[in-house]
Amino acid sequence: MAAKEVESRSFGELNFGGAVLGDKRRTKRLVQLSDRIAAHPEGTLPRKLGDPASYQAMYRLCKCRRVTHAAVLEPQQ
Repeated sequence: MAAKEVESRSFGELNFGGAVLGDKRRTKRLVQLSDRIAAHPEGTLPRKLGDPASYQAMYRLCKCRRVTHAAVLEPQQ
């Protein structure tokens, strides 16, 4: 991967964009949530995520059976 391509990708894309969670929308949500959390490392999750809809989306993602620690961390292997 070229250095310029890596620079243009977000934290979430670089670390979780390759996660296989059974539906590409789940991977997209994981990337979005991780970007928002990384952008605001201080405070509580509701404050980091910024709005109730994003907070609920995080809970739905975490409750999904296909979203396991192993699946989320697989792109890091």
